[in-house]
Amino acid sequence: MTTNLQKFQAEVFRVGLICGCVSKDEIISWADSIILESESADYVFFELSLSANKAFHEIALLLLEISQKHDHFNACRRVLGRMAYICEIRPQLINIFARGLYELVIENSYDLPSDLNFLLGIDDEYALAAEGIIGTLDEVDKSLIKELDNFKSEDSASSDWYLATLDADE
Repeated sequence: MTTNLQKFQAEVFRVGLICGCVSKDEIISWADSIILESESADYVFFELSLSANKAFHEIALLLLEISQKHDHFNACRRVLGRMAYICEIRPQLINIFARGLYELVIENSYDLPSDLNFLLGIDDEYALAAEGIIGTLDEVDKSLIKELDNFKSEDSASSDWYLATLDADE
């Protein structure tokens, strides 16, 4: 049986995969650890474990099967913190992350909690800057990174950043 913690972690990985800040290898390692720790892991963990040659959208669907979007917006916040950490090291990745964040906005039908509303204008800000109408791409990048910084936590830089705990594993 899949626990709420596993569902949450799967949602973190799903969101991270959509946004471009999680690799297949990280997901496969996580699935392997679930299999090793559990006497009765759900079959989908085995599918994830063997997903090295699957397309990203197939992996995202497997993660969705596990997560069922459990605690979706908190998973988004955790991924935003990880993005902020990655941007400190490799700021050039912000463009990839921005495209993924826009995908999240669409997936949520533009209905986001107030602390995530800054995501609603990402696509427009980049388009207007690219056309030279308002600001520059560099300014938009810096603005987005500043917003992402609000979600950083002590473990955003950790190699096991996704191992968030919930208040209670129901």
